Amino acid sequence: MHTALLGAFLATFANPAIAQNFNQLIGFGDSVTDTGWFTGVTSGPHSTGIPIYDTSFEAALTAGGNAHFTGPGNAQILASFFGLSANSASTPGGTNYAIGGAVDYLVPPGYPSAGNLFLNPLLPGTSSQISDYLASVNGHANPNALYMITSGANDGSAALTVFGPNSQAANAYLLGEAKVLANSVAQLQADGARYIISGDYYPAPGAPAAQGPYVKTVVYATWGNLAMAGVKFIGICRSGAKTCCARNHRAYNVLCLRPARLSHWYHRLRSYLRTDHDA
Repeated sequence: MHTALLGAFLATFANPAIAQNFNQLIGFGDSVTDTGWFTGVTSGPHSTGIPIYDTSFEAALTAGGNAHFTGPGNAQILASFFGLSANSASTPGGTNYAIGGAVDYLVPPGYPSAGNLFLNPLLPGTSSQISDYLASVNGHANPNALYMITSGANDGSAALTVFGPNSQAANAYLLGEAKVLANSVAQLQADGARYIISGDYYPAPGAPAAQGPYVKTVVYATWGNLAMAGVKFIGICRSGAKTCCARNHRAYNVLCLRPARLSHWYHRLRSYLRTDHDA
């Protein structure tokens, strides 16, 4: 949903010097990465479970609109720098499993759905998306793919809805979600994934202020669990970059979204990717 801002980061990949060897972009997560999971059907895994939304998706697609409701999605922008596609896994051959509304694993008890803020219980959370991908490749993740993961914002939204602000029960739920997602990403790496990007939280316009602390809790806990599990990843700070980087840069190999310092990002990314490819 935040295409323009994240696009500033993605542009740092555009230089051919670092665009080497990637042959797929594989996405997981929520609407920040989703490129068209919902197809306008009113039942099955590609329905929101809310007829008015399904009707809107169908009308937009019939009129020739982009599958991502804000235009080309972040995954599509990133993939284009490598001459790749990032079509939704809802389409034949698609490699993007992300779904708008997805939580890390499951919504909290009392929320009327399962792995997504939309009501359809067939919609998988981000952890389950990763499991679905690994099942589709018989447990052999593509070692030459770039993996893009954005998740956590919807966990914060669900936690705020169910528990209210400043809730210990909400934080316990979020820490559990972070652990499940980190375990799934660790399995993804163990099964062959080598290049993993994980974005932090960037608040949507009009998002409640109380949601922000919850989302930061789940995202930073996920990064901490990934680090403890030995998962090598690039964390992207997009919101409150100075504070995010001060907290996470040294611990989690975090890069900061500061447009004035994109050249600094570029050199760090180039070094990271070249070192990994040459290993």
